[in-house]
Amino acid sequence: MFTGLTELSSLDITSNRVSIIMPGSFGGLSMLKSLYLGQNRLNNVQASMLAGLFALSHLDVSGNEISSIASDALQS
Repeated sequence: MFTGLTELSSLDITSNRVSIIMPGSFGGLSMLKSLYLGQNRLNNVQASMLAGLFALSHLDVSGNEISSIASDALQS
């Protein structure tokens, strides 16, 4: 999905009615530091959603109805 954007450091997909993030959706964004997913329709955060985001230091999921966050989702 984000092929060729290896140097991207910030991605904002706020307010886009996102309800599901498939495993590997952010593959290839290894330099991404900030990911803004606020004001969407997410209800959980799974580790597979964030796989490969080794530089991620800021994750915004505000304004979603998050009911669960997997225990390994936010480990570096």
